[in-house]
Amino acid sequence: MKGPVHVLISIDVEPDGRLLERNGGTAWQGTEYLFSRIAEIRDRLARHSTGPVRFGWYWRLDPQIEQVHGDAGWPLHAFAGTIGSCREAGDGFGIHPHGWRWDGRRKIWFTDHGDPSWISRCVRQSFETFARHMGEPCLAFRFGDGWINEETLALAESLGARYDLTVEPGSNPGRPRAPVWEIKTGEEPDLTDVPALPYRPATGDFRRPDPESGRTITVYPVSTAFSPANAPNRVRTTVDAVARHAMLGRVGRAVECSSLLRKGIHEAGRACLAALGRPMPTGIAVLNLAAPASCYARVLETALGASDGRYLHTVLRTGDLAQPENRANFAANVAFLADHPSAGRFTFTTPARLEADG
Repeated sequence: MKGPVHVLISIDVEPDGRLLERNGGTAWQGTEYLFSRIAEIRDRLARHSTGPVRFGWYWRLDPQIEQVHGDAGWPLHAFAGTIGSCREAGDGFGIHPHGWRWDGRRKIWFTDHGDPSWISRCVRQSFETFARHMGEPCLAFRFGDGWINEETLALAESLGARYDLTVEPGSNPGRPRAPVWEIKTGEEPDLTDVPALPYRPATGDFRRPDPESGRTITVYPVSTAFSPANAPNRVRTTVDAVARHAMLGRVGRAVECSSLLRKGIHEAGRACLAALGRPMPTGIAVLNLAAPASCYARVLETALGASDGRYLHTVLRTGDLAQPENRANFAANVAFLADHPSAGRFTFTTPARLEADG
């Protein structure tokens, strides 16, 4: 193949955990780790690539961050120095709202995708906080957990977003993305037939391309591939029943902090399916820089084929880098990208520059 491979690296700047403590003691060690090494990572990727290496940074500025830190814009204050150096390097910036909501009666966090007014609040607050602290309108939007619907995308578009980086092709309601020990309302989007290449969405249906729609937002899909599911979905009903117990907040935090507990849950699900004589469900693997190296390489090669060797969109959650195993995966995957046989064709860019270059 000839010609450039446009590579987007979307980095979600988030705290280490998901079920956060509300006393302000939330850690951002993964973010600190990445920022301390971002210059050497940029240089490593630039070794064989075409042109300068640019990243996209998508910030958590939603109600959960406000409740934990007292200010939704806290991350922009805390990491202002790094933001300045990344801006000088030509990086792009945007928002990464989640739909986390606090249940005061049960003392737990849950993701409330089922309440449109709450999602609207999360999105609007993130846009407003970004503009107030960054001194410029937010043009890039990437909702949390790969969740999106037409109403939310249209809201982001109305608030000025020109680039959406949320959509994960192949994901559907039968393949939930969130950990099974978390409570979640609403429906997963059906993205089964979404294209692998960037597109202008149709009016009223963001999943369908229509270059003549007149919409002002462009969808930049995340690169994905089919894989065995990490958490068997057939145990979700049982887990959801347990989730209603008042102790869920403590149990959930224990699970997300323990790789052994997570592995135990996954293996128990596999054992249950094996005993029932049922196959493991399939899932969608995202091109995630914290994924095991073998998985990352397989998804990347699949994505290159699906895009005719023209486009890759890889993601990273900074909080994942608080775990040593994920740091090792990240280092291996950065090296894989830097030394890939097609690295000489890679252009690490941003949606704005990709749009400007045509």
